[in-house]
Order: sequence, then C-alpha cells, then structure tokens
Amino acid sequence: MIKPSINRVSVPQLNFVPVEGQEDATWSRLQWPEDPNKIASSSVLQGDVLTIYYSKIFPPYYDRQNRLLAENPSIADTFNSQYKTSLAVHSFLLEHEKANSSDLDDLEKTEREERCRVAIIASMNAERISKTRLVMADIETTEN
Repeated sequence: MIKPSINRVSVPQLNFVPVEGQEDATWSRLQWPEDPNKIASSSVLQGDVLTIYYSKIFPPYYDRQNRLLAENPSIADTFNSQYKTSLAVHSFLLEHEKANSSDLDDLEKTEREERCRVAIIASMNAERISKTRLVMADIETTEN
C-alpha cells in the first residue's frame, strides 16, 4: 500500500490592500502598467504575512461590482469577500511556486497575465455566489 506523503504548509496572515487607480501612489510604487486591463493584483510575502494588492479598477471586477451595487447593494460585501478569497488562494499558490522555482524570470513573465485570467474567473464566481445567496435569502424570507 502506498502511503500518501503529507506536506505541511503554513498559511500566512492575509493583508488586502485595494489600489484605487492610476492616481493611487501604490499603483506607481508597484510599477503597475498604465492599462488597467493589464493588472488585476500582485502580492508580496514577507515573513508570515502575505500582502495582496488588488486593482479596484480592473474592468471585470469593477464592472461586476458596479452592476451588483446597482441591482442590490446588500450583496456587495459578499462579492468583495469572495473575490478577495479567490485572489488570496491564487496569490498563495503563486508565492509557493516562486519559492520552489528555479526559473523566476520565466515565472515573472507569465504571472501578471495569469493573475488577470484568475481575477476574471474570480469576479465571475463571486458574482454567481453573491446572487445565489441573495436568492436563498429571498426564499427563506418568503417561506417564513
């Protein structure tokens, strides 16, 4: 019988930093590109803290959040929470990959594009979960 190996991974504390737009000093400090379509997030692992910087104007995030706010402002918190959770998981996986990679140059080339793809998926998923929770809350209200 093959015994599965157990790799213990310590999960860092998470620190989310929203970046409001190109005028935000953090945008320049992180050397993000001018085009908001080209950057969704970045992260820095220092000690046991993973800081995740995320663009509040990344179009798929921004558009879905604004649409949800217009439909029902009460689900905006759920949307943002789900979105940030997805970014955190992805950032953690990327940091783990960086720590175990011998070719950091190649990894850095694709990281920004991958972060944008994952952020699109994260915003779609966060929207779906937010709307599902809203429907479930409506059903519970109707039944009572």
